[in-house]
Amino acid sequence: NVKGVYRRLQVAARFLVVGTFADDSIRVTFDYSGQVLTMQSVGFGLAIASILPAVFIMTQGVSVFLIVSEIAPEPGCLALLVWTGLHPFIYKQESNLEFLLESVTIMGGLMVLLSSERQNRKAKQRKEQPSQMIDPGETAEEANKMNLLQLCGRICISAVFLYYGGKMMHERVQSFSLGDENFFLAAFEGVLMVFLLLITGFLVAGMKSRWCALLLALVMALSALYKVRVRVRVRP
Repeated sequence: NVKGVYRRLQVAARFLVVGTFADDSIRVTFDYSGQVLTMQSVGFGLAIASILPAVFIMTQGVSVFLIVSEIAPEPGCLALLVWTGLHPFIYKQESNLEFLLESVTIMGGLMVLLSSERQNRKAKQRKEQPSQMIDPGETAEEANKMNLLQLCGRICISAVFLYYGGKMMHERVQSFSLGDENFFLAAFEGVLMVFLLLITGFLVAGMKSRWCALLLALVMALSALYKVRVRVRVRP
């Protein structure tokens, strides 16, 4: 049943999108004193630095609860969008391009989730009030807003893929030009990067976007597992 699988994917996606915020709130909770020192190191006074971690925990924890419990998913998404946008600047990481683009990608996931939750709410309202007259103009306007939000989300999601793809291709070309890279390995990785960039382009354009998103999610999962494996091997 394709619809059943799609609904399960939506639930899994919701947990994956908010998972990073749940993880961060738990981490800050168990390292509160360390976070206070971090806030002081980036220029906040002791009084504000002592309060900010609690604000971070509450903002992320409450927002995650609102989304996962489906009590108020849209306000939860909006709160996390604001938090993610401010996050690099609070930690004085605005000059860290990689950190900024990762934040933009997370914001893209939240935008797509927000669009999905808004669409679900509208569908539920129509189901509960089937006899209510629907204004075609209002429906078209709402569809345009959701399409625009999804487009912005897809563009933001692609940020980190474009960055890493371009970065890896540049490194491989540079290594090959210096004679430090195996030709066949460099060619294979170059083809792989071009393939990933094409998939990202299709995702932004909305061409087979669900399949492209699924492929990119698989790539991210494999990349995360590979990094964990490497860290375990190099750990003394």
